[in-house]
Amino acid sequence: GDWENLPHGLGRLGPRVSKPATSHQSLVPIKTESKWVAAEAEHTKEEVKKSGLEDAKEIDQVLGLSNRELNDTIEATLDDMISEASETKKSATTPKAPGKKKQQYRLDYKNSPYPNHPLPNPDACEEVHLILVGEHGAVVQPATIPPPSREVAGCGEVPDILDAILRTVLSANTSMGNSNKALAGLIAAFPHEDTIIDWNAVRLAAVKCVYDAIKCGGLANVKSSQIKKLLDIVFQQNIDRRAALIEEEKTGIPAELVGIEGLTKQQKAEEVSRIAKNPLTLDWIFEIKDTSKVMDELIKLPAVGIKTASCVILFNMRRPSFAVDTHVWRLCRYLGWAPVTANPNQTFNHCDLRVPDHLKYALHQLFICHGQKCHRCNAKTNAGTSEWNNSICVLEQLVTRMEAKKQPDY
Repeated sequence: GDWENLPHGLGRLGPRVSKPATSHQSLVPIKTESKWVAAEAEHTKEEVKKSGLEDAKEIDQVLGLSNRELNDTIEATLDDMISEASETKKSATTPKAPGKKKQQYRLDYKNSPYPNHPLPNPDACEEVHLILVGEHGAVVQPATIPPPSREVAGCGEVPDILDAILRTVLSANTSMGNSNKALAGLIAAFPHEDTIIDWNAVRLAAVKCVYDAIKCGGLANVKSSQIKKLLDIVFQQNIDRRAALIEEEKTGIPAELVGIEGLTKQQKAEEVSRIAKNPLTLDWIFEIKDTSKVMDELIKLPAVGIKTASCVILFNMRRPSFAVDTHVWRLCRYLGWAPVTANPNQTFNHCDLRVPDHLKYALHQLFICHGQKCHRCNAKTNAGTSEWNNSICVLEQLVTRMEAKKQPDY
């Protein structure tokens, strides 16, 4: 392909290979200026227009969903964030410990929501992988996680897990260009020599300051509130976690904490010291061996849905996870890997169980590349145009595009 970097801006493509013939058919938060970030409906509509929000537009076009139904299809949707911001405004004068975040979709880590749906199977995954490698080049996961970028927000491929989460939040429901602008704004307002962004300074800042830093990236009124809330919760979790570990050391009664199973006394002492130095650390999540439990912990955080958590697991933690963004979701349905009516979370639940682990990283990247570069598989294109007629899709024999605007007689 004519793109040198991977879709998230990190890593590079390998050489092309010959294309095979197709055979497969188808905590108490710190009080903030909450009233300032409560979203006004008209203001939000304008921000959506500016943001390049593709997910919601595509869902609305393809499935004709209402605003309420959209909440059930996209993780951390705009309406969900607006609702939380509004609740923050109502309770601004009386801060209280946040309850558990309501999850829109409950994952089943052992069973597919579509147990009788035949695809994808390993052969289909291998075939599509080979075809896309032949067209776009091989995708190779970096041997080590690169340093945090100053130019690319990305989707989690940075060394620090909190940084990975927050960069992915910046990338949610907007274009890559807009998320990169928001990143640049945060770096300018809250610089840090080592970590690029001083997230503790962001935590301590007024919401309006965070808004001003990221407003160039779109959806700043809700994202600024979510980022502040997330940082406050992580801070309080760590204060409580450190206190519990110290109490365990004093009394000998085991602390009921996630991620300490199997840790030695010395390792627990090191965690106490680590939290004292950096009360925003989330390194303890790496101690959770069961990836499903990692997912459960991540999606408890504000603005972190299944897609965001999956990206963090895949890129930061370097564990297999078939993250489903808008391009992956679209191509999975085109290929028949998920039913047409499957929402992104259902698509993830089904395909993460079916796609072989060794292909999850590459197929995620290649689906994004193909979804952006292929004129026929791009969400914004129509059949019948000269560009459509002159373009060739290497997956043409395998896909069925369901949108009306992509039908031959459109």
